[in-house]
Amino acid sequence: MNLRRGGSVFLATVLALALAMQAAATDKTPPRAPRGGTLVVYYLHGHARCSSCLKIEAYTREAVEKGFAADLKKHKLEWRVLDIEDPGNKHFVKDYQLTTKSVVLSRVKGGKEIAWENLPKIWPLLNNKEEFQAYIQTEIRRALKGL
Repeated sequence: MNLRRGGSVFLATVLALALAMQAAATDKTPPRAPRGGTLVVYYLHGHARCSSCLKIEAYTREAVEKGFAADLKKHKLEWRVLDIEDPGNKHFVKDYQLTTKSVVLSRVKGGKEIAWENLPKIWPLLNNKEEFQAYIQTEIRRALKGL
């Protein structure tokens, strides 16, 4: 009889844990945006990923994470990498008038995009990591001031 009771307790514990994990995994509540708004830094690419595209993503990610760690933590800044060929992301091509892989800064207030900017100098600066990252950080700082 003790084995049965112990087994029931174990099973109930496993079931409760599984339900809690499922609830956490399906919680899509966005982080609370700061009062002034959020700047979303997008790297938008297609299915095919060449070495240049991977370099743009890596340089941009590093510039964002190193230069704006506090803003990321406070949700004043968000970093998102999206494949624009995925069905749910195709609208970005039209929304941001994309012709190639791009880094786009999107200012969001009250849950609505109020302004955006495509950063065209990423391609000419691709072979100079320091200048590339300085450009990204300068543009992010400028955009953050607009929030």
